[in-house]
This record gives sequence, C-alpha cells and structure tokens, in this order.
Amino acid sequence: MGGSSSTVQADANERTPLKHNGAKRADNLYPNLEHKSQKIVEKPNLLDRYFSISERGSSIRTEFMAGIANFVANAYLLVLMPKILEQGGVDPRIAITAFVISTTVGSLMVGLTANLPVPVGPGLGCAAFFAYGLTGSSAKPDLNATQMGITCCFLSGMAMMVLSSFDLPRRVFGVVPKSVKDAMPIGLGLLLSLCGFQQMKLVVSDPYTGVRMSTSIGLSVILGTAGAVLMAFLAHKGYDFTKFVAPIGIFTVLSWCFGLSALPKALFSIPAFGETLINFHELGKFFWSPVFGLFMICMFDIGGVVEGVCGFAD
Repeated sequence: MGGSSSTVQADANERTPLKHNGAKRADNLYPNLEHKSQKIVEKPNLLDRYFSISERGSSIRTEFMAGIANFVANAYLLVLMPKILEQGGVDPRIAITAFVISTTVGSLMVGLTANLPVPVGPGLGCAAFFAYGLTGSSAKPDLNATQMGITCCFLSGMAMMVLSSFDLPRRVFGVVPKSVKDAMPIGLGLLLSLCGFQQMKLVVSDPYTGVRMSTSIGLSVILGTAGAVLMAFLAHKGYDFTKFVAPIGIFTVLSWCFGLSALPKALFSIPAFGETLINFHELGKFFWSPVFGLFMICMFDIGGVVEGVCGFAD
C-alpha cells in the first residue's frame, strides 16, 4: 500500500508541470487576453463614472426604477399645487406650467451639480403661505394682492440664491438642534396629510377655525381611506415601487367611474404662459416681513426634506 501511494504521488507530480507549462504557453500566445477582459469588466460607462453609481453600491437599473418611483411619489403635486395657487389668484394652467419648468430645471441642477437624488421644486409650505397668508382665502383674490404675493416670492427667491452663494442658509440650518431637524419631516408629513384630508373632504373649511372635521362621510372619504390602507399594506409587504403605482392607478380609475373626478379632456396640451405678475409698485412699507417669512419657510422646508431623505438613506 505504501509503495502504490508513492507511485501515484510521483505520477501526479510529473503531470503537474505539464499543466503549468500549458498555461504558460497559453499566456505566451495571448499575453493581453486577461488584461483586456479585466479592462472590459472593470471599466464603467460614462453615466456610471459621472454619478459614481457602482461606487455607491447601486446599478443603473436600480437608479432608473428609483427615478420612476420618485416621479410617481411627487406626481400628486401636479394636481395639488395648481389648486392651492388658484386660491391665491393664479391661473391653474399657468401654475402647472411654471411648476413643471421650475421642478425640471431645479432637479437637473441638483442631480448634475450636487449628485444628489433629491427632487427640487416649489414646496407646499410656501404655496400655502402665499395662497392663504399673503393673498387671503377669498373666493376671488384681488389682483393687487396676487401681484404683491408673487413679487414677495420673487424677492425671497433672489435672496435665497444670493445668500446661498455665501453658504449662509446651510450655516444657519447647521445650528438648528437635532430634535427640531428630526421634527421637520414629520411636520411636512402632517401638512401633506392635511392636504390629502381636504381633498378627501374629511377636513373642510370653517369660517371661524379655518378647518374642521366633516360631519358626513362621503364616497371620497371611503375611497381615500381604502387607498391609504392599500398603500400601507403594500409597503408592509415590501413592494417599494408598486405601493405608489397600484393605489394611484386603481383609485384614479374608481374616481372617474363614480364621478368624483372629471375625465381628462386630452392626453396632451400646449403649455400655457401669461404675463408676469411681478409688480414692485404693489409692495407696501413692510414688504420685508412676508419676504423674510417666505425665506424662512423655504429654508426649513428644504432643510427638512434633505435631512429626512439623507437620514433615511444613511
């Protein structure tokens, strides 16, 4: 037994150099084959290199699906924002055009310059302050009040752009206590919930208290509650993308069938543009107060969203 095992080991040792010699001959015949294959596998494309997708542990497919989910999650603003601004005397057709253009330009600038997956556009806080604070909540707001509100928004935006050049908003937001930063996304969520309750007719306007609970439960409340429950169920089951698309699609069709929402008149329409409403002659002596208010709302709105999104990503 000992002699036979020694013979087998010797034969194996004799065959091993042949294997290595064959590999060496293959390397001599194709010296650049391994180098080229590694170069093809390891070299990312231009999109991957610019946004550091692989370096961050993601993929182009994941980023593409996340972009679709991000759009669907923010698509409600296409309907809600014009309705809020209409209360302030702005034509809803012009409002939706301005909203789409500003959101597209802002989001592209953030993605291309800051490399952050954060959409940027007009916030509900500033829109609500404009519609219900600056211009009033009457059925037909005065044109002068609308022009004053638009002008204050313009000055606030210019102030934000200039001060951002000196990194002042970030420094101010940096001294805010962490407890306040953590509360900002919650406050924004409560504001969005209130807007949704108003669309569902669960919360209605009141001349004395501003808003109040509705005394009746209509079909819109039932469908809205069912949609929220379905979305929570899909989120609990881990359907990250479907939890947005499925409830929106299903209950949009149901609202059309029950006459709660009007059917779209066309799939496409020409963007509406109007004359500018900026009028510095309508500014009063204390115009700096609403400008400062809009600036603070905008700064904390942006800071709250960034804090919530980046904190969740970490």
